[in-house]
Amino acid sequence: LPREVFIGANKFGRGGWDPDFAGGKELAAAAGGSLPPVLWDGTQAWMINGETRREAVKLGFAGGKLFSLGLPVAPSDRRNAKPELVEVPTTPVGYPAEIKLPADQPTVM
Repeated sequence: LPREVFIGANKFGRGGWDPDFAGGKELAAAAGGSLPPVLWDGTQAWMINGETRREAVKLGFAGGKLFSLGLPVAPSDRRNAKPELVEVPTTPVGYPAEIKLPADQPTVM
């Protein structure tokens, strides 16, 4: 389960336009033609010894909607997925302080 995860101020390329994995084309179609930059299984609980346990999922995403597979609990049979674009459905975390790389660090493209 995501805990205290924040994704923001990132530059995303065209990585989701032609997904090359089993079911990737179908997921891209369900998302409107291409996969968004963040995919999440959607689980907010997990199963241990037949008992479902819940914990607050704290996730922040400044890039718009993310793609959830809508699975109810981890582990889940992926055939039960209900994929959809969602707003961050959990308690968002605060935006962290900016990280400055050294000036001699090469630019990442």
